[in-house]
Amino acid sequence: MNKASLLVTSDLSPGASSENALAHLADQMAERNPAAVVIAGNLGETLRELESVLDLFKKKLGCPLAFLPGNQDLFFQEDLTSQNLWTHALRKKVESLGVRYLQTSTLEVGSTVISGSIGWYDYSSAIPELGRTQEYWIQSKLEHNVPDALRIDWEWSDLEFATLVSRSLSATLDSLESDPKTREVVVVTHFPVFEWQLSPVFTGLGKDSYPRVLRAYQGNLNLGLEILQRSKVRHVVSGHVGIDGYRSVPKPDGTLVKSFLTGSSPSAPSFVEVPL
Repeated sequence: MNKASLLVTSDLSPGASSENALAHLADQMAERNPAAVVIAGNLGETLRELESVLDLFKKKLGCPLAFLPGNQDLFFQEDLTSQNLWTHALRKKVESLGVRYLQTSTLEVGSTVISGSIGWYDYSSAIPELGRTQEYWIQSKLEHNVPDALRIDWEWSDLEFATLVSRSLSATLDSLESDPKTREVVVVTHFPVFEWQLSPVFTGLGKDSYPRVLRAYQGNLNLGLEILQRSKVRHVVSGHVGIDGYRSVPKPDGTLVKSFLTGSSPSAPSFVEVPL
């Protein structure tokens, strides 16, 4: 009998990912006979696109399926603002399809609990050597991160929203820490939360390298530090950056968290397998 495992994928936007590629990915994941599957965001810029991907995976997978939003899933639509999507529309759509909405709930697999967060960026992932202030990142978002600057129309600043989602995840992890039924926790985030998850991607040369500047809007390293404070967290999986990888990250007490990147992108959809 295969050992239980969690499969995590992300960044499967229809149109950029062909229908055949998505169907093949779902078939590959089904062959692994997973205990659960999490799709960690960026499924499309409309609820119709999101529904098409979730429907496909729901039909092909015979296990619990959970979804976590990414930034593209929150781009405003003709009849929905980003705030509408965040506060109720995304959750309503996802749950109507029989899929767990991991941003506001958890998924239990035996004594392991899977928790998640979009992990919105707070500029903590900015490269220090660039010498930019927090105010610079706020004022320069339209220059460096055009899609989010133009397509996110909620009332929060990046820092306010990052704090909101970080506090929510921290409260969930604290609750799981005190729950005797929970043996271990897997955390899934859309945006990366550890330095190693970002450094291979944003290593452009030269002081004006666009990727190096863009990194400020691609991760939340402060959330990563928060996650590492919890003794029951054993695995952390993140998406968004389109590369794969694995590394053990030390906690303050010297124990290690196994951390992963999904390796998935619209041009090359894939998944990572996490043993439970």
